[in-house]
Amino acid sequence: MITKLEDPEELKSPYFKIQSTLEPHNLVEASKIILQGVNDKPMLTYSYCLEVLFKNDKAFFTLCLNPVLWFDVYLRKKDLEVSVKIARTYVTNTRLTVSYENDKIVPFEVEYNETVNNLAFTLCEFGKSCKDRYNKCDSITNIDNFLEYDHSDIICKGTSKTRDGREIVCNFYILDDLVIWKRKNYCIMYRREPIRGLLFVPCPDDDEKNNFNHFDNTTLIKNQLFWQDLLEEREDLGFNSISLNYGMWETKQTRSKDKYIQNCHGYVYLNFDDVGWENLKAKVYNDSNLTSLSILFLRSMLDARNFPEQNNCLRNCLELERFRLQIVEPQLT
Repeated sequence: MITKLEDPEELKSPYFKIQSTLEPHNLVEASKIILQGVNDKPMLTYSYCLEVLFKNDKAFFTLCLNPVLWFDVYLRKKDLEVSVKIARTYVTNTRLTVSYENDKIVPFEVEYNETVNNLAFTLCEFGKSCKDRYNKCDSITNIDNFLEYDHSDIICKGTSKTRDGREIVCNFYILDDLVIWKRKNYCIMYRREPIRGLLFVPCPDDDEKNNFNHFDNTTLIKNQLFWQDLLEEREDLGFNSISLNYGMWETKQTRSKDKYIQNCHGYVYLNFDDVGWENLKAKVYNDSNLTSLSILFLRSMLDARNFPEQNNCLRNCLELERFRLQIVEPQLT
């Protein structure tokens, strides 16, 4: 069963919403419907995020728009007083209902667009065979004494298209040191940031007919096998929601190298609440397939990632105030 799509006009907020039962074919259909909602207004596709909450055998889809684009597309043509009231009401209601979790503040976030000379997130040409990987790697440069490249032999050879119509090799890679479990078609990884959550990533392969298992986030959630695999992992790992980025939010890591990049290799954020995260740690501790040394290492990595990610709703409020409300509200006085 799939509910009717609710749009930003109806919700008076920067969201599309839809609900679905947990059958994979229904999840695919709900994904198509909610993505079509944003694609009908191309300006909105510049940047947005899809969040799916799993609760009581249902999936609650929320497509979060860039708040500035929401204002420009849905509110700018209205009477100024009306548009400001809608936007301000959204900000007020959001701040009253969303917890700040002030006791846990992420110590840092990766600034993908401010990497040092574009060298961070760059692959060492020697891959895992690099002999000096942990000491004097050939990839180390003389920037602030040293900067080590990433090491991996799992690289996507699939074809991706840029916004200006060029075809390029994806070159997405799986960072070995962050992989916890390898499945048949996916890798489950830590995040680089110390944030409570994991990554669910299509694992590149050598099947040229299948474009080397290259998926972007759009094709990924329209794939029924993806939802089947994801639901199985949910039963095993206990995450309560997922999120995927699109547009500029999706390509922020790779755009430092090619500003026209799009259709990046897809990956899904697996999000946990406090209880789910502690249960995951216990699962790792009791995994009979892992050695004692591996368990200690994995637990230490999980313990270092106890911080919740900054809430998108609160971030939307800040952006909406800064880039629109602070400009238009003085005009009403």
